[in-house]
Amino acid sequence: LNITPEQAQEIAAVCIHCPDPAPCQKACPVENNIPEAMWLIEEGDFLGAAAVYREQSTMPEICGR
Repeated sequence: LNITPEQAQEIAAVCIHCPDPAPCQKACPVENNIPEAMWLIEEGDFLGAAAVYREQSTMPEICGR
C-alpha cells in the first residue's frame, strides 16, 4: 500500500475517534497500541508511531499489511 504522509495523517485523523477499546487493537494478534500510533501519525510523528509498533513486534511492517 503506497500512501503519502498526508494521506496517512488523514486516515489517522479518522481513526483516533474510534471508541475505546479500539476494535483494531482488540483484533491485533500482538496487541499493538494502534490508537497511540494513530495519534502520533496524525501529529506527523511517523518515527514515534513506528516506535509504538515496535514495542510489541519486531516486524510490524509485515503485520500491518
